[in-house]
Amino acid sequence: MKHAVVLFAFHNAGEACLSWLAQQENIMIPFVVTHKPYKGENVWFASVEEAAKKLGIQVLIAEEHSSEEIERGIKKACPDAIFSINYRKIIPRNVYITARIGAFNLHDSLLPSYKGFAPQVWAMINGEVKTGVTLHAISDDVDAGDIVSQVEVPITSQDKIGDLLVRLSEATKELFIETLPRILSENYPRRAQKPTDGFFMNRRTTKDDYIDWNQPVDRIINFVRAVSPPVAIARTRLGNFEVLIKNVSSVNLPASEKQGEPGQVLSSSSDGGICVQAVNGTIKITDYSLADESTKAKPIKPGMCFS
Repeated sequence: MKHAVVLFAFHNAGEACLSWLAQQENIMIPFVVTHKPYKGENVWFASVEEAAKKLGIQVLIAEEHSSEEIERGIKKACPDAIFSINYRKIIPRNVYITARIGAFNLHDSLLPSYKGFAPQVWAMINGEVKTGVTLHAISDDVDAGDIVSQVEVPITSQDKIGDLLVRLSEATKELFIETLPRILSENYPRRAQKPTDGFFMNRRTTKDDYIDWNQPVDRIINFVRAVSPPVAIARTRLGNFEVLIKNVSSVNLPASEKQGEPGQVLSSSSDGGICVQAVNGTIKITDYSLADESTKAKPIKPGMCFS
C-alpha cells in the first residue's frame, strides 16, 4: 500500500527530502507546496519548484494560489501525512488537520529552545556550542507541537553560518528518513511541550545586521560569524559610509594602545587589519569593504569611530 505524503518545502533541506521521498516505492506525492524567496534575497540554495518539475510532481507556489485552492487540493489528495520542511509560511489549521496520521514540521533547533525565526543565526550569535533539528507535530502555535524526534548538530568556534546550514540540512534529511517509517506505521513517540518551555526568536531583517560595539569581544565575533554570507553580512557605519564586515578576530594590544570608546578605531596594520575597541577588549577587522564600492571614502584611521 502506498502512503500519500504532501510536502510544504523550501530551501536545501526541502529539496533534499523531496528528492529522496520521490524515490520511495511505497510513497505517493500528490503535489508539493513551496513559495518564492524573500524580495531581494540571495538565492544560493536549491529550488524545490525546479526539483518537483524535474521529478514530474505537481507544484503549487503559495503566492500564486489562494489558501482556499491549496486547501481544496489537500482535501482532494487525502494525505496520510503532511510535512513542512524549511517552509517559511504558517500552514492553516484547516489544512494541517486534513492529514490522516498527522502534520509535522522539521525545525532548525533543539526545541523547545529557539522557536520561531532564524534559529540557526540566533544560536550562533548567542555562542551556543550545539543546536539541532526537531521533528514535531504542527499545532496552532508556532513550533509548539509535540516533539517526535531530535538530532543534535555541533557548532564549532570556527564555523560560519554557511557551514552550520550545510550540516543542518544534512541532519534534517537524515532525521526525516529515520523518523518517516515510524510515523507512517503510526507507532511514534510524542513528547508534549509546555507553553512555558523554551523561547521564541523574532524574524531578522537587514536592520538587525549592524554590529553593536557596546558588546563583549566574543559576542561581536559570534555575531560576524552568524551574520555572514551566504545569508547576510555584518554591517557598521563610519560617518556617512556603510562598511561590510566579513571577518574579525580578537587581539591583545599593548597597554598603551588599549583606550577609546566602543567602536573607536585604535590602530591599523600593514596587513590592512583595523583594531577596534569593544566593551571589554579589542576586535581586529581582517576583511571588510564599503557597501557601495563606487563611493570614495577616506582611509580608516585611529580615532575614527564606527557606529
